[in-house]
Amino acid sequence: MSTITVDIEKPLGGLSELTLWVVIYSLTFVVTGLIILLIAFPQALRVEGLDVSGLPRLHASINGVTAVLLGLAYVAIRNRRIKTHLRLMCLCFALSCVFLASYVIYHSQAPPAHFGGEGWIRPVYFSILISHVSLAVVVLPLALFTLSRALRGELERHRRIARRTLPLWMYVAVTGVLVYLMMAPYYAEEAAAGESPPEGPTLVVLISVDQLRADLLDRYESLFTGGFRRLLDRGHRFVNGTHDHAKTSTAPGHTTLATGVHPTRHGIVGNEWSELRAGQWRNVYSVGDPGAGILGVPRMPGRSPVNMYREGLPDWISRTSPDARVVSISRKDRAAIGLAGKAVGEVYWMADPLGRFITSTFYHSEYPDWVRRFNEEVMPRIYADTVWESRVPEEAAHLTRPDTSAYERRGVPSFFPYRASEAVDVTDPAALNRWRYRTPLPDAAVLGLAEAAIAELELGRRSVVDYLGLSFSQTDHVGHVYGPLSREQLDNLLRLDALLGDLFQLLDEVVGPEGWVAGLSADHGILEIPEHLADRGVDARRLGVEERTAFQRAVLGAVEGDAQGDALAWQLKAALEALPFIEGAYTFAEVLDAQARPDSFAVLFARSHSRVRAAEFPARYGVYFRFRPNFLSWSADDATTHGSPYYYDRSVPIIFLGAGVEAGVSQEAAATVDVAPTLARLAGIETPGDLDGRVLLQPPSR
Repeated sequence: MSTITVDIEKPLGGLSELTLWVVIYSLTFVVTGLIILLIAFPQALRVEGLDVSGLPRLHASINGVTAVLLGLAYVAIRNRRIKTHLRLMCLCFALSCVFLASYVIYHSQAPPAHFGGEGWIRPVYFSILISHVSLAVVVLPLALFTLSRALRGELERHRRIARRTLPLWMYVAVTGVLVYLMMAPYYAEEAAAGESPPEGPTLVVLISVDQLRADLLDRYESLFTGGFRRLLDRGHRFVNGTHDHAKTSTAPGHTTLATGVHPTRHGIVGNEWSELRAGQWRNVYSVGDPGAGILGVPRMPGRSPVNMYREGLPDWISRTSPDARVVSISRKDRAAIGLAGKAVGEVYWMADPLGRFITSTFYHSEYPDWVRRFNEEVMPRIYADTVWESRVPEEAAHLTRPDTSAYERRGVPSFFPYRASEAVDVTDPAALNRWRYRTPLPDAAVLGLAEAAIAELELGRRSVVDYLGLSFSQTDHVGHVYGPLSREQLDNLLRLDALLGDLFQLLDEVVGPEGWVAGLSADHGILEIPEHLADRGVDARRLGVEERTAFQRAVLGAVEGDAQGDALAWQLKAALEALPFIEGAYTFAEVLDAQARPDSFAVLFARSHSRVRAAEFPARYGVYFRFRPNFLSWSADDATTHGSPYYYDRSVPIIFLGAGVEAGVSQEAAATVDVAPTLARLAGIETPGDLDGRVLLQPPSR
């Protein structure tokens, strides 16, 4: 065999072999890693308004031209036209560099496209795609080595590796064109979908009224004239709405509303829980995240949805509408974050002593100007009032308990009006803000920031679907301190009725009556003050030190023995059920085995279950328990609380209002896991296929 020799420049001749290998494989690793990250997190570097819809066609054109040039280069080398071959291969390499840069830009800006073919074409397409992508990763270092050998003058080594590189490179170029041709109809469909405005509502509003037990809407129905009135008259109400899990508290309730799955699947099984780490039980806050500090308040603990397993309605909306804006606001961090799912959006909650809204570095690197202006200019006006006076009409006073009660505020006098000057040093801003925290004022602040967001972010007015999550927290605080049937709670609900009326009116004016759809529910209910129940002859009690001591002895007596695992769990179950104030206990084995569950409460505990997150002390040892109905835990510092699997803690309103919703009342059972999928269906948003919830209402045909 004759030897081909040619006089060519050797620009890489001085490069050592080790340096060559390090450079090529480092470049390969960086490029491949960047592409994988962009595929996993599309639009990570999105630039607003940058149109990349034409890049897939450009990529196919580059691949087609590259295939032709590779063929010409092969012909040239077969005819011993070495310099022509080298020029053609350098041109192919340059085109591939352009392709890689354009590919990175495209995936940093565009949402992932989906192949819609069915039948035999589907496995054919994915076979071609997988082989194309896999070999493209292989070709990158091979092409670099092939070219570098030529530029170093190592023609024999170049020839040996080129025999492998050329056919693989040709295959990648040709299949790149085939992949585009097979995907082209679906690029066009998604582009058309992105250009045409949604046919349904352009703003989805999820509202939670913290601790709003469903029966309170009926009890005070005749007094409502604002938002509650509109919900009852023009909304579709499911009167048998419930949370269908056992641990009824704020964080699980809000996350369930947003995700459409039970706590055992979204992971937020309590407001806080214990986790076993390095042999020690550590307390974990539901939305705690040391890596996401609070903007402007570094001393405060970080917050984010890092503990959440599942995405929620805001994430589904963002996936459907890449330009969607997500806003979630509450007084409570675990409520605002719970309603926001895992989405990175405008998520704000209140720092009570500071009297302003805050967020964490998970969501922002600095406060937007509109939030800063609100905190500085609007919050002082909202918080100007230092007297809480009753708005309850005299003729409606009989609907509540008397204005003062021996059990409200745990014996502290409780009657209107409440004056800050009589409770705190009004010259101390932090003390004054803490006093305001105990009044309806924070709900007015939540609505105020929501109004600012609607105006500043043009929610619902940009031909894409946006999301607004609002949690009004003061019903919960008032209910804990004064009880659900107190005069204070009725006053709070009348004020909230007016706020919701203002919200719906604003949405009508700004977005249009057919431009928004809302769902309203609650994160949990509440037990009536047990002493008041007992006064009416109900078997109800407030558990105290004696019962707590008996409980601790029973638990410690069971766990300090030699029993382990399931044996320990059964031993602890027996010890708990022997206590007169415990109604039932359940081992993890009972909860997880559908055939072994002793009653319906075990089903509720199964939906709040986690092996690694113990929301109560006995759960560390594999046991859940429930007190007797209407028995209040000794851990309750206020007049009453929630957290049980009983109906009074699980009964919540479920009401839909707005575009596509016909007024009506449904008696069928509905659950809070149904809220997110129903709102998604009404707004034309695609949902995951494995939700626990179902769609309660269908949109009208459009």
